[in-house]
Amino acid sequence: MSGEAIAFYLLALLVAGSAFGCVIARNIVRMALCLLGTLGRVALLYFLLSASFLGVIQLIVYAGGTLVVIVFGVMLTAGPRACSSGRDAARRSAGRLCAWASWPVWWRS
Repeated sequence: MSGEAIAFYLLALLVAGSAFGCVIARNIVRMALCLLGTLGRVALLYFLLSASFLGVIQLIVYAGGTLVVIVFGVMLTAGPRACSSGRDAARRSAGRLCAWASWPVWWRS
């Protein structure tokens, strides 16, 4: 077997492993990292097969665009965290008190 064939099979195995990691990941951030690995390695396969235009398009459109959409979707849809301790509730109460106390100052300006 030639070196290119060994590199191809090794990259194909890494792509399959990363795609499997995408499927079994329970955390959305880890899933996005596995997806980045999968799409990046597919781009490497394109470069290995001398299809450099497809490799560049794979990196720009799919790896870049898809992951940006996933990250923004996670950031925008993440619900508010619940107060897990009395300390957080005390800080929230203090913040509300400061906001109500400073209301006449910023209302007039």
